[in-house]
Amino acid sequence: MGNAYQSLGEYQQTINYNQQSLAIFREISDRKGEAGSLNNLGNAYNSLGQYQQAIDYNQQSLAIFCEIGDRTGEADSLLGLGNAYFSLKQYQQAIDCYQQLLTIQREIGDRNGEAKSLQNLAQLYNLTGRIKEGYAVGFQANQILQELELPIEAWAIPKWQKSVAKFAQRGKLQLGLCFLLGLFAFPFALVFIVSLTLWRVVKFQLRR
Repeated sequence: MGNAYQSLGEYQQTINYNQQSLAIFREISDRKGEAGSLNNLGNAYNSLGQYQQAIDYNQQSLAIFCEIGDRTGEADSLLGLGNAYFSLKQYQQAIDCYQQLLTIQREIGDRNGEAKSLQNLAQLYNLTGRIKEGYAVGFQANQILQELELPIEAWAIPKWQKSVAKFAQRGKLQLGLCFLLGLFAFPFALVFIVSLTLWRVVKFQLRR
């Protein structure tokens, strides 16, 4: 019931049902169920914009998931924490959470989740002035998204680069023009990133 109301965007109802499930899980000593309800409560409060309460619940769920060795649960809790800290503009705390999350996602083989965490880190690094690190993790995210054959819209690059990449996929002539554009038309600081992005497109084209 709680999950259904979450999907409907009725977050207060989500909270009511998860509080009831939490009480029962605690009564029957179901630690995994308890952690799941706590995490759901954190997500609901996050959706309501009550970020400190979200953090409190997600921290409780994280502690239990760590205690019982549930790595997927840990990842869910860290995602909720990272999102809440991000919304509060507590960027270093958000970075710490996403870095821990990234480690777990790589451990359990969650490639799509890994790409999303890298995208979040790219944005956070750029917000905190760590531009070089932001480009590096953003490029890693792009590599994963292409390996997963996800659409260009999902890539962690600016809109103008997505437009360039789409144009480059039309044919060899367009690829050549894009390389010239990337090498000569853009400011020097962006040449490396543009060239790497276009090179990934070239390799994709050559495999077709």
